[in-house]
Amino acid sequence: MNRRILAGFLTVALLGLIVATNARRHSPAPSGTSSRTGEPPEAVVSQLIANATNGKINSYLNSFTGPLRDRLAREAGEAGPATFAERLRAASSARKGHAIHAPEPDGPDAVRIAVESVYPDRNERQVYRLERGPDGWRIVEVDTIRGRVPAARFGAPASFREPEGVPVEGVEPPDESENPGP
Repeated sequence: MNRRILAGFLTVALLGLIVATNARRHSPAPSGTSSRTGEPPEAVVSQLIANATNGKINSYLNSFTGPLRDRLAREAGEAGPATFAERLRAASSARKGHAIHAPEPDGPDAVRIAVESVYPDRNERQVYRLERGPDGWRIVEVDTIRGRVPAARFGAPASFREPEGVPVEGVEPPDESENPGP
């Protein structure tokens, strides 16, 4: 009977340890997230892309701050809400896919996040610089790093080319008689 009680006690202690560890791991404000919003910086970029796809102008603009936000808001005002929303949707529909990379630190409260986008005629890489403020992460700068034309157009059938030859020529396998095993 003592073994059963001891086994039960150890089981409860182990489950308690697992729950406590899991609770610490999923705390509301881990490093790299805003203590107020709890949103990681890459979620801001992901939400930006979703808002552009859906033509949600206010949500799109709220992802930015500083002079960049002011410039985009001015462009939205000049074009008008319907036209600006349509431009966002058109730019998003032209993109066939994208990859959001992990954030890289760029100061105490700033990160850079690279986003690679695939278009029918080119691939493009943009780097978003985000800063953490009292209302969470916001984009302060966007740099286009490179745009390149892939060898095959998006959607083109893949083709196979035979290798040109043996990858390494003139290398003889080691003679096992010189190094007998132990």
